[in-house]
Amino acid sequence: IDPDSDVDHYRIDVTEAGALAVMVDGHEALDVVLEIYDSSGTAIARSERGAARIREGVANLGVTPGRYIAVIQAKKPPPPKAPARPARKKQSKKVAPVPPEPPKPIGGPYEITARMVAPVAGSEHEPDDDRGQANDLIAGDTVTGYIGWTGDVDVWKVSLEALSANNTLD
Repeated sequence: IDPDSDVDHYRIDVTEAGALAVMVDGHEALDVVLEIYDSSGTAIARSERGAARIREGVANLGVTPGRYIAVIQAKKPPPPKAPARPARKKQSKKVAPVPPEPPKPIGGPYEITARMVAPVAGSEHEPDDDRGQANDLIAGDTVTGYIGWTGDVDVWKVSLEALSANNTLD
């Protein structure tokens, strides 16, 4: 990523339904943000988990045949904080202001991989952030979820059809 405003787009053509894994490894001081868009241009996943050298990605994005776009950019640093005002003293002394720290470079190299992965039985498939996209959970079964990015929410639909009046749900 160079210069600071650089944004890279990668086209991912999916030929069959399944689970897509997209991972980005930022090197050196690069803190990357990964977004995945569907063919209509709607963002369907975003990974922005941490600092430089933290792997970003979506490990199990449920996809259908079509075109997806992976967008990589550097995470923008927060604006510099205003210097704190010194407390007023009875005797006024002139203090030279401390210059702000120069911004750290945010560009650098990264590696991106995208591959179809075999869905694991009993595991969630993204997106599943609301009731309409929830994964099924049958009472008595064990399933596996994956929190893949900041703000990732996993919603499960619990089936009660196999339960009788004598059962309870915990």
